[in-house]
Amino acid sequence: PTACNPNNQTTFTNCTAMYQNVYAMFNAYVPVYGHYVFVETPEYTFQDILNSFNNLTGLLLGVSVVSFFEIISLFINLSRVLCTKAPKNEQHTNHLLD
Repeated sequence: PTACNPNNQTTFTNCTAMYQNVYAMFNAYVPVYGHYVFVETPEYTFQDILNSFNNLTGLLLGVSVVSFFEIISLFINLSRVLCTKAPKNEQHTNHLLD
């Protein structure tokens, strides 16, 4: 009953005397533990992202990361050849007209 307050000893003693033959009384104490701290850690690292990208491009396009760098190297070499001038002492002749 709500009238039985275990903090007030007089009321609690009177309450237990009144209800001891009718009710079974017990006190249940539930311990209160601290709080939980959750820490998030990434399960998908940067290396996993690169690996997935390489697998996807290899599957869909038939290329790999090595092929990608080879294509970049090809464009760099082509731009060097096309953007540099030939030395002035070389004569360009058209051998098809000879």
